[in-house]
Amino acid sequence: MALAGWPLPPHRSKCAVLYIAFAPFGSRPLRDFVASYERHPPGIECDLYILCKGFSDDEAINEFLDPAKALAYTAIRVPDGGFDLGTYHYVAQRLDANDFCFFNTRSVILVGDWLRMLHKYSRDAQIGAAGATASCESLYSDHLRAVAEGLRAGRSLRSIAGRSFLNRWRHRYLFPAFPNPHLRTNAFVIRADVFRRLRFGTIRSRLDTARLENGRSSITRQLRRMGLEPVIVGQDGRRYDASRWSRSDTFWQGGQHNLLVADNQTEKYALASATERSSMTRRAWGTDPGPDGSHHRIAP
Repeated sequence: MALAGWPLPPHRSKCAVLYIAFAPFGSRPLRDFVASYERHPPGIECDLYILCKGFSDDEAINEFLDPAKALAYTAIRVPDGGFDLGTYHYVAQRLDANDFCFFNTRSVILVGDWLRMLHKYSRDAQIGAAGATASCESLYSDHLRAVAEGLRAGRSLRSIAGRSFLNRWRHRYLFPAFPNPHLRTNAFVIRADVFRRLRFGTIRSRLDTARLENGRSSITRQLRRMGLEPVIVGQDGRRYDASRWSRSDTFWQGGQHNLLVADNQTEKYALASATERSSMTRRAWGTDPGPDGSHHRIAP
């Protein structure tokens, strides 16, 4: 396998599937993703690109990608900076495709025909993007809750700064209060022309990525300013608009039985205690799962 370089040979893909292979995470995530990709066919024609990030040289990349040798894919070495969103943006500006499907390093596909289902809805002229997960979490409301519950108590300079008025104002300025509906920026399909209209700015820190996912100029909010709506899709093949996200049995709710693609955050919920799950559900949806799996509204 040889690494592809820019510019790639002219070839317009119906849908480009982009997966980030991040060296510092080791080979286990790649093995898990490849196994899930082989077990669950996408359902429509696509081109798989493995974006190689954090590697010292091309020889290390070739050895790292050995678990994917049975797949048809193109490997591309990408710059180390920019976190996941920066990498998505970097590649999308250079790759000729009709649509993009983005996967982060910890993605695991759970059901076949996943791309067909996501792609079907992403091509709707009124939809901006179709993803596997979403949330209404607000980092501002989370901050207020943490301060109120004493989670930032202490006399250290960091603790004092964390509960200061200045830090509270910063969170309020950067992030809308709950409910703050937004697509999570993993396992989502978006039309290339729409993606290239998004404004990313410079991505140097996790704060920059948080702002782009759930801040005041998030991808979701930018799509809505274009007159486009974000949706999520479940294993059942159904489309869920924002008003129904909290009842989709996907991210941080119930047993996540309708989840299309898992990642480290859905795994965190799956492995959590009942008390921890309840707290995570409140953060994401402002609800608490009842014994019958229903959700009861709790004021944020």
